[in-house]
Amino acid sequence: MSVRVMIADSSSDAREVMRHHLDCMGCNVVAETDNAAQTADLFRTIRPQVVILDVDLKGGGDLDALGLVHMIRAESPDSAVIVVSPAGEPQRSQPFMDQGALECLVEPLANDGFERVWRKLRSRFPELRPPELAQSKAARRPSGNPH
Repeated sequence: MSVRVMIADSSSDAREVMRHHLDCMGCNVVAETDNAAQTADLFRTIRPQVVILDVDLKGGGDLDALGLVHMIRAESPDSAVIVVSPAGEPQRSQPFMDQGALECLVEPLANDGFERVWRKLRSRFPELRPPELAQSKAARRPSGNPH
C-alpha cells in the first residue's frame, strides 16, 4: 500500500517538483491544494498520511499554515507534516518544527532535501523506495521559474 500524501503549496511549479520526487519514492499524491481553507477541507475528507505544507500558504480567512499544523496534529496525530520554507529564512520553519513537523524542505527544492524527507518518512513507512530512484532525474524545475 502506498503512502498517501497531500501537497499544499501556492506554487504549481513547486507542487510539480514535489509530486515528481514523491512519486519516485513510491508515494501516492492524493490531493494538491493552493490555499489554507481547501487544505483543511481536503485533509478532513481524505485523511492523508503525510501533508507537505508551504509555510506561506494563505487563503483561509483566519486559518494560516501554522493553524493548519495545529489542526492536523489535533485531529490526526499520526499524520506526518513536512513544511516548505524559503531559502535564507530558516527561522520561519521553527514554529512549525516546534509544533511537531517532521522535516523542513527549503526552496528552491533540491534532491538533498528530498533525501532528508525520505529518511524521516522511511522510519514510519518502510515500503518507500530508496532515494536513488528519485535522483535518477535531477531535481526538476520547470523552465523560467526555480520555484
